[in-house]
Amino acid sequence: MKKFKLPLFLLLAACSASALAGCKKSSDDDPDDPDDGYVTVNFYLDYNKEAAGEIYDTQKVKNGSKVTEPAKPTEAPFPEFPNFLGWSEKEIIDNKSDLWNFSKNKIKTNYSEFSLFGIWVAEGEN
Repeated sequence: MKKFKLPLFLLLAACSASALAGCKKSSDDDPDDPDDGYVTVNFYLDYNKEAAGEIYDTQKVKNGSKVTEPAKPTEAPFPEFPNFLGWSEKEIIDNKSDLWNFSKNKIKTNYSEFSLFGIWVAEGEN
């Protein structure tokens, strides 16, 4: 009976060692690792486009860092609102102070995705 305990113990030890050797510690700078603090920032031309899943631009950034402003859209999603004002995390803004400030604002979220919406205004509105 004793001769079976030793080989079984060695077999378990060998299996554990090979399983541990195959483990890879994830890097803190891997944007494809969902648990390392990166956030996917989706830019939508308009808040209505979010429901349709139409993404204008997407970026992966570290949570708590700044995001890069994408190229200014040239085509309005609705003809009655032809002028692009900027981006906002709010779907509808009250004034220009609600626009995203790319030189100051940082992405701060508890989620793996964050949305910024294009804000468009009618002729004569600024």
